[in-house]
Amino acid sequence: MTIALELLKEKGIKKPISLEQLAEARIKSGAKSSLSTEGSYVKEGAIYVPNQAPLFVRDSPVLSNAKEATQAHRENREFYLDAKTYLEQAEEDKTKEPQKRKILILKQRDDFSVPTDKFGENETALWAFRDNAEKYGEFLRENGINNWNVCLVGEYYVDKQEKSFARQLWLRRLDGGSGLSDDYGLLDCDDPVCGVCAEGASEKIFSPSKTSKDSSPYTQKELEKYTKIVEGVRKGNLPSSKLEKIEEFLEKLKN
Repeated sequence: MTIALELLKEKGIKKPISLEQLAEARIKSGAKSSLSTEGSYVKEGAIYVPNQAPLFVRDSPVLSNAKEATQAHRENREFYLDAKTYLEQAEEDKTKEPQKRKILILKQRDDFSVPTDKFGENETALWAFRDNAEKYGEFLRENGINNWNVCLVGEYYVDKQEKSFARQLWLRRLDGGSGLSDDYGLLDCDDPVCGVCAEGASEKIFSPSKTSKDSSPYTQKELEKYTKIVEGVRKGNLPSSKLEKIEEFLEKLKN
């Protein structure tokens, strides 16, 4: 991810695309566009606090500390941080409409799903997609997706941590249900990142090894990443829903 962020900066794009912007771009470009057939990191993030509800934040702390967060994942540890200011902001925001909150306090601590015909009234969908929530729910239903899955780090794992930690959020491709999850693994793997140019056009950025004609269909870092997911599920530290990332990886190898 760090390489992709540098490429975005070279093009004058400061941050990855937001959930709201990506939803709008998918609606406009259609289900067959690369924006819909590929998943992408987004600028939002998740903060996990032991023994408390997870937080979704508009501006992920991972982005402002990308090198430090990537190094933490290379060393097979979480990107830990002090969550005090985020918790204070979340309390301040909780009486506002979901679309206007900087930070959302989730009501669930484990994976959950939202019917796509309820996007116009569901707190999480409204926070994520804002004014595009209802339209994106309709777009998903048109493409056979009746439930939108939100995958979280399991509370058992979170509560074992001594400190709060942050993860970057990822919006899955359409044939993966367009689910929302944090990305478990190395942040510098060759996963796509979208940005929004000044004129509003969406642009997909891949790290160089994915665009090279002579590149391998996978990297050693990717193998390590997905091996960690399998191990996490096997040991009970991760929910089985994380295996969907493995499925996406295997599908890429077929193409």
